[in-house]
Amino acid sequence: MKADKKNIEIALVIYRDLFLKGFSVLIQGLGYDLSLACKEGRELLEKLDSDHLPNIIFIDIDFEQTSAYETILWLSKNYPSIKILALCMDVDRPAIDTALQNGASGFMLKTADSGEVKSAIKTVLKKGQYFSTINPFRLYW
Repeated sequence: MKADKKNIEIALVIYRDLFLKGFSVLIQGLGYDLSLACKEGRELLEKLDSDHLPNIIFIDIDFEQTSAYETILWLSKNYPSIKILALCMDVDRPAIDTALQNGASGFMLKTADSGEVKSAIKTVLKKGQYFSTINPFRLYW
């Protein structure tokens, strides 16, 4: 059975206002419901309604990483059904590894186009994980 986009709730935690607003418009333009758009993890946790949880949360791990990692860990322990995708500018192996160890379902590069965002949403809901396709020359191992 195919999931209706309108039944898929997406939340965002992105510290840069312009990127948060742009990504919000993209999510809604793809036909998904945007349940929350927050600038930091603490704000998300304060606004999260346990009776109406998002299916997926995109969390920016490029800034305030400690807060992002703590948010990912808390969400994965308290709401394991939520799929969490870490957003990052570059393939920073230690940052991605920490996000994954704390319970993220995968990561997506901020350079992704709308097609990849759509694919990430579908893949993480269907398979439980999503990892951006990466150019090996961008690796920071």
